[in-house]
Amino acid sequence: MWGFPEALWGRLLLGRRSKSPSAGDRGRQADAITPFWAQKLAENRHILDLIEAGTFTVGGRPVLDAETLGAVRQWAAQRVAACEACIAARDKYH
Repeated sequence: MWGFPEALWGRLLLGRRSKSPSAGDRGRQADAITPFWAQKLAENRHILDLIEAGTFTVGGRPVLDAETLGAVRQWAAQRVAACEACIAARDKYH
């Protein structure tokens, strides 16, 4: 093409190929996502368990403010739901 030998043209195009992962790479990446969300799910459930047991602390000190404790409980519950949704979506499509 345009006076370039075919082998040279192939080398010029080599650097312009897509950098997107292959189907196998995407599968390996997706498989790594599930343990991540499972770990986050366990961490947030642990926070909820500590709150329910009355042993939740921040920096080694108990949280005495009911409003703050309620906000942390709400945040952790939302994170649990989000993690469960991510895991369910991963299971649904893979």
